[in-house]
Amino acid sequence: MRVTLADGSVKITGATAYAKFNTHITTGTYTENALALRILPLGIQVDVILGGRWLRSHSPVTLGYEGNGSVSFLRKSRGGKIGDRVTITGCSPGKAPGDKSPKGTACAGLVDEVFLTPAQLKKFLVYAETQKMRGNDDLGIQPAWLMMAEKSQGDKTSAFAATAVDTEDARPAADTEDAEVDPEWTLKFQDFWGSEYEKEMTTALPNIDGLRHDPQDEANINLDPELSKKGPPCQRIYKKSAEELRQLRERVETLMSKGYIRPSSSPYAAPCLMVPKPGNPKELRLVIDYRLLNRQTVKDKYPLPDIQMMFDEMQGAKFFSSFDAVDGFWQVPMAPGDVEKTAFTTQMGSYEWLVMTQGLQNSPSQYQRRMQRALGHLPFVRIFIDDVVVFSNTAAEHYEHVKQLLLTCREKGVFLKRSKCQLLKKSLRFLGHCISADGCRPQHDKVAAVRDWPELETVTHVRQFLGLAGYYRRFIHCFSEIAQPLTRLTKSVVPWEWGPMQQWAFEELKKALTSAPVLALPNIKGAADGTAPFVVQTDASGIALGGVLMQDNGDGLGLRVIAYESRQFSAAEQNYHTGERDYIRGV
Repeated sequence: MRVTLADGSVKITGATAYAKFNTHITTGTYTENALALRILPLGIQVDVILGGRWLRSHSPVTLGYEGNGSVSFLRKSRGGKIGDRVTITGCSPGKAPGDKSPKGTACAGLVDEVFLTPAQLKKFLVYAETQKMRGNDDLGIQPAWLMMAEKSQGDKTSAFAATAVDTEDARPAADTEDAEVDPEWTLKFQDFWGSEYEKEMTTALPNIDGLRHDPQDEANINLDPELSKKGPPCQRIYKKSAEELRQLRERVETLMSKGYIRPSSSPYAAPCLMVPKPGNPKELRLVIDYRLLNRQTVKDKYPLPDIQMMFDEMQGAKFFSSFDAVDGFWQVPMAPGDVEKTAFTTQMGSYEWLVMTQGLQNSPSQYQRRMQRALGHLPFVRIFIDDVVVFSNTAAEHYEHVKQLLLTCREKGVFLKRSKCQLLKKSLRFLGHCISADGCRPQHDKVAAVRDWPELETVTHVRQFLGLAGYYRRFIHCFSEIAQPLTRLTKSVVPWEWGPMQQWAFEELKKALTSAPVLALPNIKGAADGTAPFVVQTDASGIALGGVLMQDNGDGLGLRVIAYESRQFSAAEQNYHTGERDYIRGV
């Protein structure tokens, strides 16, 4: 379990399960029964931390900062009748209530460990109230675990607070966290962003004639001579409802007014359909079925970046910003000779694209090439198609990096969407992961999608589940061995049979991903010079082998996991002698 204290420090406990028990609180004439508590090895010398649910159930709660600190509230009967005020005081100097240890030991750990400034406490309580307004009453992350202790450090309050992630039933915290930096720096950055740059570069794309581009960056469609012998692919239009037709007509008119499409007399004809947008099923987006054209297209071999290598290169960074291009593909004009190949049919006629569009086989590779030519020379920038991330070690350095990126985008004609930009973050969502100075972990909404996955009833369902879970396999120890009962079901020669082993694998993968650790980013320089060598541990069973890569960066946390790796043995390898399988795991 990962516990984040209110001052930002982190305690990681080895507990995956912990005891729960009921107790009561007695102060003066007041007794509260059935107080549910959990035992966690935090190494903090206090008896009880009162949770956020407890605070909300006794709201309004008044915090007292004088003396040893206190929490007070109005007594309420079961019928809701308001009674007299009850006050629970903090631990006395050097000794917690009920503590029989020698004087000076009970509160010492807490006093030296965590204290909040008034500003920190205010921010913490505002966050807790915000979560309540959003309906997050069942947070496994307790937003306001609070206990009063001795006030002994200047103007700092006597409040202790912590948040904890319960990997079993928690709803996780936000994936992004704003960085706390000099306000003057923030204003300076906002002034720059809010200047003519935003008006010119981030509102909307210009007309096609206004797109600045290098002829080398034009999108093209090269056809395979053998596969295209039958002539241009042509399909009939798909039927649509009245609402789909209305939104299609509006979409076509908008694209025509921009100059991105034009009426076509091309022999090519790809059908289109209207698909609901995620999160807003009433709003439809235009999708064109280019499958027949893609079968005849010669694949562009320009590589997309390796996501894991991108994260590895961010090791040591503490500040992050991400940017998203405005309708990125539309910023790349089509080569004049290939415009007719993009033709698509609607109930209003046939149209063809003057800019690159989604659905074409080579659009991702060609757009990656264009972005790499424009921004790839910046060493602090990493690009994955239309997603751009900037990473830096200091706030001042980050400002210069972001400014240089924006100026380069303006020079190269790369248009950004301000509403999708995440600026100046200590932790950042990027490509399904959350990246921070601590390392990398799966993005919370992706984990939730796996955790809430419905029962698997067909081979297609199994493949879909393994596809998403497999994307995060480096976070799961012995992924291949756990997934083996499900993987077998995807083979055409294996009949469908859902039994206890398949159910166990399904539940175990969900559990493993929801409790996935924060993986450290590798210190390549330290590994190269020997100051932070890599440590590899491997193991093998009868059906799979696995390994874990670890490294000690000298930060006091000891060996931290960088990645898990595993694979299943082939049918022949499963027949190997144990010693031979052990040899395989060593290489």
